[in-house]
Amino acid sequence: MFDSEQRLGALPIPSPDSLTAKLSGDRDSIQELNGGDTMPIHELKKRAENLESRISQIGYSERLRLQPEFSKVLARLRAEGARVPTHLSNLDEILTDEAIEAQFDNMPV
Repeated sequence: MFDSEQRLGALPIPSPDSLTAKLSGDRDSIQELNGGDTMPIHELKKRAENLESRISQIGYSERLRLQPEFSKVLARLRAEGARVPTHLSNLDEILTDEAIEAQFDNMPV
């Protein structure tokens, strides 16, 4: 059986300098969970606003199609501590409600 020192010795331990360098860049960009791509917060906000504009101009079925993407962009913003404008949060809530209702539209009674 290994003692705790042997187990810890096998783990790579980053230097304090490398941790500081990584943390200093975290506010400027967002790390995606699926793939490691980064996107600056201002670009995420712009993406959310562009989606909002598209959503306001399209029909119900297209709104349902864009809802997951819109929610994901807002979730990424929130995860980084960025403030999500109230109008975008309200739209996300409306779209989420529509998506939930759409799931029940085809349910037999």
